[in-house]
Amino acid sequence: MPVAVGPWRVVGLNLVVALAYAALGAVGLVVQGEWGLAAPVWPAAGIAMAVVLTYGWRLAPGVFLGSVLVTGPQVVGAVPNSVTAIVAVAAVASGVVLQAAVGAALVRRTVDPRLALATAGDIVRFLVLAGPLACLVSATIGLSAQLWAGIVPTSGFVMPWLNWWVGDSIGVIVFAPITLMLLPPWRGVWAGRRLTVAIPSLTVVLIASWFFLSDAAVEVSVQDRIVGRVALEAEARLDVTLERQLAGLVGISGLVTSSDAVSRREFATFTRGALADPRGLRALAWDAWVPNEQLPAFVDWMRTEGGVPGFDVTERSAEGVVVPVADRPVHVVVAFIEPLSENAEAVGFDVMSGERRAQTVLAARDSGEARATPPIELVVGEAGQPGVLVYLPVYRGGVVPATTAERAEAIQGFAVGVYLTDDLLAATFDSPAFDGVDLQLLDVTEGEGPVVLATRGSMDERGAPRRVAQTREVGGRTWELIVQPTWGVDGLAPPSASPEVLLSGLAVTLLLEAFLLLLTGTERRARRDAEISSFEANHDSLTGLFNRRAFIELLRMSRDRAVDEASRHVLLFMDLDGFKAVNDTAGHDAGDAMLAAVARALSGSIRERDVVARIGGDEFAAILNNCPEERGLSIAESMTRAVDSCRAEGFPGTPGVGLSVGLAMIDGVESVSIDELMQRADRACYDAKNAGRGLVRRFTHAYDL
Repeated sequence: MPVAVGPWRVVGLNLVVALAYAALGAVGLVVQGEWGLAAPVWPAAGIAMAVVLTYGWRLAPGVFLGSVLVTGPQVVGAVPNSVTAIVAVAAVASGVVLQAAVGAALVRRTVDPRLALATAGDIVRFLVLAGPLACLVSATIGLSAQLWAGIVPTSGFVMPWLNWWVGDSIGVIVFAPITLMLLPPWRGVWAGRRLTVAIPSLTVVLIASWFFLSDAAVEVSVQDRIVGRVALEAEARLDVTLERQLAGLVGISGLVTSSDAVSRREFATFTRGALADPRGLRALAWDAWVPNEQLPAFVDWMRTEGGVPGFDVTERSAEGVVVPVADRPVHVVVAFIEPLSENAEAVGFDVMSGERRAQTVLAARDSGEARATPPIELVVGEAGQPGVLVYLPVYRGGVVPATTAERAEAIQGFAVGVYLTDDLLAATFDSPAFDGVDLQLLDVTEGEGPVVLATRGSMDERGAPRRVAQTREVGGRTWELIVQPTWGVDGLAPPSASPEVLLSGLAVTLLLEAFLLLLTGTERRARRDAEISSFEANHDSLTGLFNRRAFIELLRMSRDRAVDEASRHVLLFMDLDGFKAVNDTAGHDAGDAMLAAVARALSGSIRERDVVARIGGDEFAAILNNCPEERGLSIAESMTRAVDSCRAEGFPGTPGVGLSVGLAMIDGVESVSIDELMQRADRACYDAKNAGRGLVRRFTHAYDL
């Protein structure tokens, strides 16, 4: 039956259980983090089973709360729908409570209620029923709840279930006995076995965990190789795309520098090949460098020889309306852009009217290298999709001047690539080889903070083994490609120990724990039997005091100590007065009750370091260690008073008894045998008895022994 406790103590115990379960569960998640909620060693299951077994359903709330504290953050983080998450957390916690209740019920029906776990039958029944059998409950309910919530895929149900079942089973097998030995109701039962059970048991858990982790580490290393290979392939594919795009800009540069004047038709013809497979390239453009004083002539040339009738230079107002360009020292004008049909609005746009574009253009001019903008809103393009412009400076003569000043003087314009980063990522990785691979492109240029350029897939780390981040320079900016294969890519699966290792670990743990409990239980029974035999051999069965045999040995030790240490002790020999009348008037049962009462009175009158014994029918003796004679007389007199008030419990009307006491000193001054010491005390007691009831007499050498 469960142990009864008061209502306020139940509340306190529930809080303690919840915190203990949560703490051990958190440790399990950290140590066994590769398995998520299905760790192959779960100590908290042992706590749950032990407390429910001991206190019953009253501690179920503590177990439930502890499970919620552990699994709640994990489930809530994996399930976006709050209602689904709450139901899943409650289902997992209910499975934990039900498992503990099932295990407790099976144990109560089949195991000795003292829960000593000292016999082979009790040990096997406890470990098997509360462990592997009962632990089917939580694994099944918990994983089913996760499957329903979408945390665990249907294809990946078996191994997490096996991990969960093995973890709970080992947790109960090892930690339920440890918890029982610490709970107050069973402390006496487990006395003398705590360390001998706990330390080896914890060692077994550590060894099992090491084997599980070592086996899973092999899978993790395989996963790392697969993820690394996928990441390298992704990096190479992105680099090819970026190099191809830059090559298109270099081609435009060559076209411009090799011709006296490029018309719209020539530009369209030249870029047709590059735009045939755009891979995220929204447009290719030629932006001319036009000082303000040359702007009218440039506009006339574009309308006539450039082949763009009605050409005007414009910019966007603060409200986003196209307006005539304002005066500024220099203009960078979009002269040609292809495909024109999709980007006609950009023709004539003055890049210098926007701060970010202007900064990038000037940086490209001064560096002589391609420079990219941060993500910006394009003049034309799909709303909501970030765009990036890459400007490659083109100088008169086709050669990059040596100095910044010379570059500013020789700048002719810019070959421009207009990219939609979402399209760039999607087109670059539009291949079956990257099915199931989540990707993200970030602009992580120092000092500006990371900006998401494009994302493919959910990028949810819970559904992936690893993610690899690789950086590269693109037009003077730092881009980071994050590659995250999801489970199933190239056979990737959540790491776990193999079924063989898990089952072997469970079997070995079960056998070792059973052997350990049996060994310590057998040892404790043998020690207890020996203690009982020793007690019976040295104690009087009626009063529980030392018997004559043990007392003589204790007296010898005191005599030897007096000789060796020059110490002094007191020997008392005591005989009851009027005891025969008790037996004659009330019977021997009353006499036994009186002897027991006298024994209690004598034991309560001596000091902690003293001993008292029953050495005959109604004869008692005591050794007062390290005691001067006067103090011994005082103690002896208190004994006589205590005995005077003794009564035979359960036998009203029985006459009382008195106590005559003889005192003899034990010291090293003279060599005295044990028999002679006893004779001295006996002689003094005889003298006290002859002098009347309840008296104390000391031995003097005037006695003729």
